[in-house]
Amino acid sequence: MRVPRFGLTTRIFLSSAGTVLVVLGITLALTQMSAQKAAQTSITRQLDAAVERVQELVTSERAQLAGRTRAYADNPLYRANI
Repeated sequence: MRVPRFGLTTRIFLSSAGTVLVVLGITLALTQMSAQKAAQTSITRQLDAAVERVQELVTSERAQLAGRTRAYADNPLYRANI
């Protein structure tokens, strides 16, 4: 059984197409890794910001409640009623 031989034009085309496919594959893989890293960095940054914001809100609410409690505790009429 004989293996068909390709002409010079076909071999040049196939090698060029193979090279383009390899370069394209490498480029897409690098782009995907870069995009995933950027997305992970963005997600981490946003989660950290959300945690800080929640802590600020809780601290603010705690300060407000403490102030109200202090106001009630300092009021002699309110203490007398309790």
